[in-house]
Amino acid sequence: MYIKQVKDVLTLYGGLIILKVIMETKYQNLINYIQEQISDGQLGPGEKVPSENQLSEQFHISRQTVRKAIGTLEEDGLVQRIRGSGTYVSFDRRKNLEQRNSIAVVTTYVDSYIFPRILQGMQNTLFESGFSVQIYFTNNTLDREKSILKEEKIRKLNEGVQSAEKNVEKVKTYIETHFKEELTRESLASEVFMNPDYLSKLFKKNTGNSLMDYVTKVRIERAKELLERTVLPISEIAIETGYSNTAYFTKMFKKYTNGVTPREYRKGLGG
Repeated sequence: MYIKQVKDVLTLYGGLIILKVIMETKYQNLINYIQEQISDGQLGPGEKVPSENQLSEQFHISRQTVRKAIGTLEEDGLVQRIRGSGTYVSFDRRKNLEQRNSIAVVTTYVDSYIFPRILQGMQNTLFESGFSVQIYFTNNTLDREKSILKEEKIRKLNEGVQSAEKNVEKVKTYIETHFKEELTRESLASEVFMNPDYLSKLFKKNTGNSLMDYVTKVRIERAKELLERTVLPISEIAIETGYSNTAYFTKMFKKYTNGVTPREYRKGLGG
C-alpha cells in the first residue's frame, strides 16, 4: 500500500514529496488534523474539541486510537481533558505549537517494503521529540538534490525572517497588555523562547526602540490617557501603569514629555 501511494505522488510532483502527507498513521493523522484546526484558529482557546465518538466516526478509527491521540496532544499542552465534560483547547496552545521546530530529511528513493517503515519510524520519533518532519526524495539525481537543498535553504531563511517578525509583534502585544506587571528583558524573552540579547537586537532593528524603552513609552502613553480621562490621584496612576514609586514615575514621565510633570500635564488640559 505504501509503495503505490509513494509512486503516485512521485509521478504527480516529479520526485518532490512531503512524506508526512503520505505515510502518517491514522493516529498521527488525527493529531495533525487537530493541530491544524488549532493553528488555523478554527478551534480557539477554551473551545471544545469534537467528542471521541465524533472523531472515531470521522476518521474511521477506534475510540482507543482517538484517546491515544488526544493524550499526546494533552502532553504537548495543546488540549486539556476535563472529566465528565470533554476535551478543550488550552489557552496557551499557540506557545506550544510554535515551539515545534522542523527537520528536513533528503533521501534517494523508496523501492522496498521496509524503507517506508523506517522513514515512518523516524518521523514518529522526531514528532514525539517535538519536531515536525519534511522528507524529500531525489530519485538519485544530483540536480534534484541540489534543487531540494536550495529550496529548503530558502524556506528556512524565509521562516527565520517571518518568525523574527512574529516574535517582535508578540512581544509588542505582550508589553501592551501586561505593562502593569514587572517587565524585564529576561521575562519578555522567555515569552518567545529567545535569548534576551538576541531579542533585544531584533526588537531594536524592527522597531527602532530598545525593549525597555518601548515598555516605558507604552506606560507613559497609558498614563497620559488616565490623566486626560480620569481624576485618579497621580500615585494611583503610577501604580496603574506599572510604577510602585510615584517619584520614579514622575521622573520617567518628565523624560518622555520634554520635562513636563504628570501634574503639569493634567493642569495643561484644564484638569
